[in-house]
Amino acid sequence: MADKRLLGDWLSSYLEVTANLEAKESLHRWTGMVCLATALRRRVVAHMQHGPIYPNLYVFIVAESAKARKSSAMNYGKKLLIDTFPELRIFQDDMTPQGLIKYLYLRATKDVKGDKKPQGDFVLFADELANLFGTERNRSSKMVILLTTTFMCTDVYDHLTVRDSLERLYNLYPVVLAATDPSNLKVLPADAIGGLTGRIIWIIEREKRHVNPGWINPNDTATLRQTALRECLIHDLQCVSQMQGNMAFASDAQAMYDAWYQILSTKDERDPRTDAFYHRCHTTALQIAMLLSISNGNNMLVSAVHMANAIKLIEAQLPDIKRVTIWSGAGQYEQQRSKYITYLQGQGGKALRRNLLRYMGISVAEFDQVTITLTEDGTIESPRILGNETILQLTQKAITTNNNEKIS
Repeated sequence: MADKRLLGDWLSSYLEVTANLEAKESLHRWTGMVCLATALRRRVVAHMQHGPIYPNLYVFIVAESAKARKSSAMNYGKKLLIDTFPELRIFQDDMTPQGLIKYLYLRATKDVKGDKKPQGDFVLFADELANLFGTERNRSSKMVILLTTTFMCTDVYDHLTVRDSLERLYNLYPVVLAATDPSNLKVLPADAIGGLTGRIIWIIEREKRHVNPGWINPNDTATLRQTALRECLIHDLQCVSQMQGNMAFASDAQAMYDAWYQILSTKDERDPRTDAFYHRCHTTALQIAMLLSISNGNNMLVSAVHMANAIKLIEAQLPDIKRVTIWSGAGQYEQQRSKYITYLQGQGGKALRRNLLRYMGISVAEFDQVTITLTEDGTIESPRILGNETILQLTQKAITTNNNEKIS
């Protein structure tokens, strides 16, 4: 296959080919971004001081059933991926966390050849979150932990089964496109607020486009163009899948990112609904900028334009993050968070994990997710291992904030 692309910008062409469909452009834009992220399969990376950044995405569409045509938008992208990569395994929303891990483990043990570690890429298409996370809290918490801990594409992921056997996965690269009705957001565990939701791009739409898709005439000029354009999208997506190596950032793109990062670091939201978002969104901006660059061509360079557009897309997320946390019913999380912090404060700022777990009176999966969330939002330090014990400790920022609130 020739590696020369046929389109000037893949994402713009994707929006053109879906322009007559009923779902709004935002749904198709992010579905297209997921297609690009999936095609890369962990072959493109940006190296930062804090670690490698891969352009995988978690995109969740929130819209009332039948009003925004969210499933139609998702299905168009899924069909395009299947036609482009017939061998691609797309997991549906009835996949359990244990089932997903088992599949990846069996694939890993089958694909290991010599010292080469197998790829752990996977893509989840979930038409309904309730089917993905389930209604049983232990299952939903396990899915949240799996998606949270693998988001950064860890080189090695160890899973301990109920029979105490170790299943080791390599080179994780998760991509998720999911959808739900606002009323079904409550299936997300309340303790996912921050840890997982801070990694998600939320697309909220209330209605479809005011267009009638109309009839298809196979010989119509517009239809022929749409067909030809779709074939070009497939060709260029195959070209994208052959890209590999390190992304570079133009100096003005770096300066723009550094200035924006500095602004983010000075924000003092003191709002658990959005605090974790501010701690994570700089990474998501880099991922989006990489995908926008890849959409433009093969030069593997993020320009200032790519960075500016990525930052713009990220900053548009804040109102949606607040609405999502309200719809998901974060009240229980707030109670658990308060109980967790209060105990640590009563112990002088740090405590043994086993004692805090006993005090909280919740499952291990729920407790671990609260811990991940509080680590992400800067409330506690990363858990520290001392012999056979795990130490959990408040950060200096959390201690200072609490003291200031008492004074005021």
